[in-house]
Amino acid sequence: MQKKLLGLLFILSGVGVMGGAFLVQALWLGFIFGTVVIGILMLFLAPLLVMAPFFFLFGTGTALFGSGVQMISVDD
Repeated sequence: MQKKLLGLLFILSGVGVMGGAFLVQALWLGFIFGTVVIGILMLFLAPLLVMAPFFFLFGTGTALFGSGVQMISVDD
C-alpha cells in the first residue's frame, strides 16, 4: 500500500513538472523574443537552446510519471 501511495505521489509530481515545463517555456520564449536581437541570434547560432527548458523539464516529468505508473502497476 505504501508503494502505491508513493507511486501516486510520483505521478502527481510528474504531471506538475510537465505542466511547469509549459510555463517555463512560455517565459523563456517571452524573454528571448522580447529582446529581439538575442532571439534572432539564438535562432541562427543555437536553435536547440530555444526549446531546451521544455525538453529538459518535460523529459524529467515523463520519467517521474513513468516511475509512478510502474510503482502502481506492480503487484506485491
